[in-house]
Amino acid sequence: MAHTAHAGARRTARQAAMPEAGHAVDMIMADDTLRAAYLLQFAGNPGAPPLDEPVAIRFLLWFAVEGRHRYQHVCLSPQHVAFLATPEPPFATRLAAFVHDRHTGDARFHDDIEAFHAWYYHVGVHQLRLTPLLAARERDFLANQDSARAQRGAWYLPPPQRDRSHLPGVNIIGAADGVSGIGEDVRALTEALLSAGVQLSIFNVRYPAEIVTTAQSEREAYFSDRPIYPINVFCLPAFETARLKLAQGDNLFAGRYNIGYWPWELTSLPPSWHFVFGLVDEVWASSRFLLDVFQRLTSKPVLYMPPHVGVPESKPFDRQSVGLSPADVVFLCMFDFNSYIARKNPVAAIEAFQAAFTASDGRERLLIKTINGHANAQSLRDVQQLVAEDDRIVLVDGSLARDDVCGLLQDADCYVSLHRSEGFGRILAEAMLLGTPVIATDWSGSASFLTRDTGFPVSCSLRQVRSDEYVYADGSTWAEPSISDAARQMRFVRHNRRAVEAIRVNAARTIRQKYGLGAASSRLSAWLTDFATKGVPR
Repeated sequence: MAHTAHAGARRTARQAAMPEAGHAVDMIMADDTLRAAYLLQFAGNPGAPPLDEPVAIRFLLWFAVEGRHRYQHVCLSPQHVAFLATPEPPFATRLAAFVHDRHTGDARFHDDIEAFHAWYYHVGVHQLRLTPLLAARERDFLANQDSARAQRGAWYLPPPQRDRSHLPGVNIIGAADGVSGIGEDVRALTEALLSAGVQLSIFNVRYPAEIVTTAQSEREAYFSDRPIYPINVFCLPAFETARLKLAQGDNLFAGRYNIGYWPWELTSLPPSWHFVFGLVDEVWASSRFLLDVFQRLTSKPVLYMPPHVGVPESKPFDRQSVGLSPADVVFLCMFDFNSYIARKNPVAAIEAFQAAFTASDGRERLLIKTINGHANAQSLRDVQQLVAEDDRIVLVDGSLARDDVCGLLQDADCYVSLHRSEGFGRILAEAMLLGTPVIATDWSGSASFLTRDTGFPVSCSLRQVRSDEYVYADGSTWAEPSISDAARQMRFVRHNRRAVEAIRVNAARTIRQKYGLGAASSRLSAWLTDFATKGVPR
């Protein structure tokens, strides 16, 4: 139905929607940043009105739209977010009403509340960078609306399916637009928190294009020029968290509960780097392997927080585009040159493939898909030279869209990762979720989900990491996978379709159950509920 309202009617509705006496004033007086910003912005002129409830309401709305971009230390409480999301008929929320009043001169919205709401949710919140402030019920509603329906739909929003208004919001800090594992960590955490109905913002950490490949983020609307909620989660290596501290000072850290959701691949950290634990209040470990590593290195709380593993609808992969045939049996190996070639160990995959299949006229093929070769030219040349004499091995370097990567993973007959170490092993879990059999080193993070029931673990021995193989490797060990056992597993996958099928199906089911969106969002909701209730971690 169409909504029309005159100014008098709007004033009456707003008076009815006012919070209980003193609530807005109390929020300002209880927060040092809000109180100082109010004194500077609203009380600093001769004749300024006293701080009463209408003035406090106007200030809190102004701060959400403009003020938070002016001040470094912004920390919106659940009460402030709930205040913004309070319905104010005929407007969907108090924040929407405030934005409408700032556009009263726009002829498009003259007495047409429907037209305003359509503009506000599909244009205005993006232009004004308000997406991180939308309530869960607004996000739920918009997720089920297309633009055409939204133009006609009623804007009295339904109650949320899950009430998370009492939970503190979260700032995700990381390379949100990076085509990399740490970029995927940010995106996976974002989806899990949104599914849980949690308020969030994303502080995107950019790296030079000549070092890291980037792609536009689908969640760019949540990007913020600074954290705005009480909890920071750093989806970055510990060293990059330290770099941010040097670059930003206390701006990102002070007054917040800081969590290091740190990827790491080795069994230790040099003593000179132990200070990084002082930058955070708590550490989250994505695997049992990292849980053990971090617990040995710090007395800070360390929590096992398995990540969300999800894949978009994949795009069919065209084998002929890389010189392969539909009749070929394709073993796929993928890695990022920025993740260190010694750790990813593609040489072992090449040697195992050649040991497994000696006949040059067979249908077996090894496809090596890499990224960021442009930033590691010598390593790329080394691999190119290594495979040059074997026509059965195809090397492709360059970035692919996310759905193309998933299509490639799903198309492969087997995924092979003879890594020396993985902190978690996301790409392995994604391959399993897509139904592709996985052969991988039986050690480190991937051992949390890849067992003899879900894949094809390769036996290995442990050795010291050499200083020229990996960064900050002093005192660490990693695996040396058995080439002969890997070759045996490749032959088994090639010739035992029925046995492989049972393992493949079980692997996909295991990843869905342990790392699906529901499981991940439930874990995060439980932690946030505990934090909101106790003010301390579990």
